[in-house]
Amino acid sequence: MLKRIILLAVLFTVEFIHAQSRFADLDTMVIKYFTTDKFMGSVTLYEKGQVVYTRGIGFANVEWGIPHMRLDVFPLASVTKTFTAVLTMQLVEEGKLSLENNISDFLPYFRPDIGSRVTIRHLLTHSSGIPNYTSLPGFMSVNSKDEVPSTEWFIRKYCSSDLQFEPGERFSYNNSGYFILGAILEKVAEMKYSDLLRKKIFRKAGMTKTGLLKSDELLQYRVYGYIRSYDGSLKPEPFWNPDWTFSGGQLYSTIDDLISYHNALKDETLLKKEYQEMMYQPKFEAFGGYYANGWTIINYGADSLGSELKVYGHEGALFGFNVWFARLPEKDQLLLILGNTNKIPVREMSRNIFRLINGLDFLMPKMSVGREIFRQSAKKGIENALKLYIDEEKKESSDFVLSADELIECAVELLKIDKTDDAIAVLQFISLRFPGNSGIFELLGDAYAAKMDKEKAIENYRRALEGHKENQKVRDKLNKYAD
Repeated sequence: MLKRIILLAVLFTVEFIHAQSRFADLDTMVIKYFTTDKFMGSVTLYEKGQVVYTRGIGFANVEWGIPHMRLDVFPLASVTKTFTAVLTMQLVEEGKLSLENNISDFLPYFRPDIGSRVTIRHLLTHSSGIPNYTSLPGFMSVNSKDEVPSTEWFIRKYCSSDLQFEPGERFSYNNSGYFILGAILEKVAEMKYSDLLRKKIFRKAGMTKTGLLKSDELLQYRVYGYIRSYDGSLKPEPFWNPDWTFSGGQLYSTIDDLISYHNALKDETLLKKEYQEMMYQPKFEAFGGYYANGWTIINYGADSLGSELKVYGHEGALFGFNVWFARLPEKDQLLLILGNTNKIPVREMSRNIFRLINGLDFLMPKMSVGREIFRQSAKKGIENALKLYIDEEKKESSDFVLSADELIECAVELLKIDKTDDAIAVLQFISLRFPGNSGIFELLGDAYAAKMDKEKAIENYRRALEGHKENQKVRDKLNKYAD
């Protein structure tokens, strides 16, 4: 019932500037992402100086039934990193900073044994080796609610552990590096990060509705975030203090301000072409493409004229929000996917949308067979629910995603709610269809271990090792029960 109300509420929140079929197909795609429980929020396409498509779908506030609109204010989460990268390159352009400077050049309180080895480039490219504070046990669930007395306090407490690998050795996504980078920018520019943003980006670009989120400040048109459960239901985002995200994720903005940001990069108001090219220089393979200095670069193929669809952007994900900012400079296209639920497949959406609007083949979203089996199992029992998969795989074309991963996710979710027997039934079902997937047998071992069935747990851990003898995690589990 709620889904029907939501769909009716948003039927009139779409704008077509041109009535070409590509935008009709795009609208169909966006609606399908919504009706398959994969998206809620707004999608905007800006092309050659104008918004050619924008749709809000779902609610900015579910409790009050407030639909999405163009004035919505969204947390940008890690899209903030692109702004931090621009600020860094501006200071490089001004000769105040070098990418080869190290942390110790600016932050005397930081551990010299590490600070003298980690450069600005390492921080920008997530290759510093410094542990990521958002991966620390309990940080996201507990410490993310805490006050942050100062950047120095936070860096000392959460960003100063021993290196996990040698700086520059590899890519490992790292919020600690960007927090440290923000402190360095403040030291070099001799002003707060927020003031630096206003002076060097917002004012120059004409961004009047962008700033740093604060937990104790009212923000007009702020969108509320929601956590989507596996069964599709929504619950409000938990409380969190934005201060801990700082220069790696604290910004909020709007559709029109992000368009202004795109244009200010395009016309070199913020950064000359030479330094933009330096910023976009790919360093490591990541996220289906490459990671440069604060930007992800992904190639979606070439159009009929041979022009590459090389997109420069960044994803942002925080409690109850998932966003995507992507520029295709070659065609002066900007795609904004601003979602107010978690786990939105923004990269998949981006690929399909860019390929659709540029005349390439694309995939329409399908329903999750795992989620449907999960929902039906509560009503009909797991054996009857699994018949859905059997019926769908007989069809020439199914409306569901049929894969081992879908079923594995269903089994994992069943284990989370102590439906162990149902999870075992799903895993045994998968093992008959995908016998080469060793991960299935590891999960079966876990499930039987939860039921205290030592013999079957050992049997399945051994089967898991048949395909991957080097899997130490499974070997440790086996040794625990075999002793």
